[in-house]
Amino acid sequence: MALAGPDTRVIGVDPAPKGDPLSRCAGPARLYRRTSADFFAAVPADSGLADTGFDLAFIDGDHRFDTVLDDVIGAERLAAPGAVLLLHDTVPLTAETAGREHLTGFHTGDGWKIVPCLRALRPDLRIVTLPTAPSGLTVVTGLDPSNTRLSERRAAIRESYARLPPDAALHAPSRVLALGLNDPEAVRRWLRQAADAR
Repeated sequence: MALAGPDTRVIGVDPAPKGDPLSRCAGPARLYRRTSADFFAAVPADSGLADTGFDLAFIDGDHRFDTVLDDVIGAERLAAPGAVLLLHDTVPLTAETAGREHLTGFHTGDGWKIVPCLRALRPDLRIVTLPTAPSGLTVVTGLDPSNTRLSERRAAIRESYARLPPDAALHAPSRVLALGLNDPEAVRRWLRQAADAR
């Protein structure tokens, strides 16, 4: 958020923020102290999102697949044309740290399942996962606020992906997670190509 330029409107959503996340923002910024579920259920009018949508959104919640899925559904409804969605912690490192239950000190949770889920159910999206330290970042473009496939199938998706083990993602991350290069120029090229494909 601190990297946003002075002309960029910044919106944060966090029920229990640490410190003052907006203190280093150069432009207009607003923090909503609530869960993302509450935020998306009733998007505040003063956020401006209902009118203009967002250009860039970053999802890094409680690391549970259910929550990440709901956040993606909620965010896509507010996407402006050409918007980019970033998903954090999408490269599982070990079976112990990549499960739903928080059993270890370092924990990425099972939010990584959103990548194979989107690749299977939303082939219209363009997706690349960057192997950034420590646990990856997935870039999604081609968002369509009118697409209701995920919300309509939400219950079935949650049930199906609850049983998905991390084995394939651990042993073949390039195939399962659509790994790209963690290189600024490569990312710029990918984003340009994604924009040209619209």
